[in-house]
Amino acid sequence: EVLVIQPHIAKDLLDEGAALVLDARGTREFTRSNIDGARSVTPQEAEVQLREGGSLLHDIGARPKQAIIAYSDNGLEYSRCAILARTLRAFPEVKAGCVFRLKGGLNAWKDAGLPVQG
Repeated sequence: EVLVIQPHIAKDLLDEGAALVLDARGTREFTRSNIDGARSVTPQEAEVQLREGGSLLHDIGARPKQAIIAYSDNGLEYSRCAILARTLRAFPEVKAGCVFRLKGGLNAWKDAGLPVQG
């Protein structure tokens, strides 16, 4: 089961520099609107980067205790962010208890009045 995190708690962690926020949607959607400070990475891209030692693995390894928060549009348990979170949790370099799905996704973030780009 993937852990969920509320938007305001995720924002606090992001502001403290204690979270890596990952947008599981495609590049086009990310460019249109995203959480300020988020990084675009689909579940497929994450798997390749983790397997091949790419920049995502480096970013996770540099701060192993940080929260890793995945989001998509609605943040449902079967959405792209849940797939991304499960992908991340499957790698031994990633602490499963640090991986979260943003409850309600980008839409809940916006509804809460939190900052976005685009």
